[in-house]
Amino acid sequence: MDLDGDDDCCPSDDVLACLSVRSYSSLLDSGTSHTLVRDRTHFHSYTADSSVHVKTANDGWLPTLGSGNCIALLPVGGDRFLVCFSGCLHAPSAMLNLLSIGWMVAKGWECNFRGAPPRCDLVYHAQPLGSHLLQNNLCFLDVEFLSFDTPLPLLKSPVPLSMFARVSPTSDLWHACLGHVGGNAATHIN
Repeated sequence: MDLDGDDDCCPSDDVLACLSVRSYSSLLDSGTSHTLVRDRTHFHSYTADSSVHVKTANDGWLPTLGSGNCIALLPVGGDRFLVCFSGCLHAPSAMLNLLSIGWMVAKGWECNFRGAPPRCDLVYHAQPLGSHLLQNNLCFLDVEFLSFDTPLPLLKSPVPLSMFARVSPTSDLWHACLGHVGGNAATHIN
């Protein structure tokens, strides 16, 4: 971030107060086209590339070190949902993680901002999930990014998931998958 004495580029005292009262990990951000994640250990896939710099609202630049996919627990209402954020940028100098509203909308999310009380209603594929109250007109979230070595928990998902166990493609597996063809035929596929 460019902090060369310009007061407009620094977070307001209200925003800093929000951050100090509670250790928020993330902020919903309509101004970023990619989710920005501070910690490298949160990436489940990663490609190092320091050539990408993100332009900031104060006409500064935020360097990134790479990109990849991150998996996180997103709290909504009283539940936590497992979400895979694809195409995240690794930005260790960011103040906190920025979740791209644009990316979320493209993936079937809705972030509906409402008043009385000021809040953001989160919806996934037309299924309402719950609300987050706004603080100083910002939507802070306690998103728990999972390290690449953390086993994935069994949690509520916004939509039904299908998962398959990772297995090695052996000739016995091909034999069974192809309707018990002869051993020679299965061997040639493997």
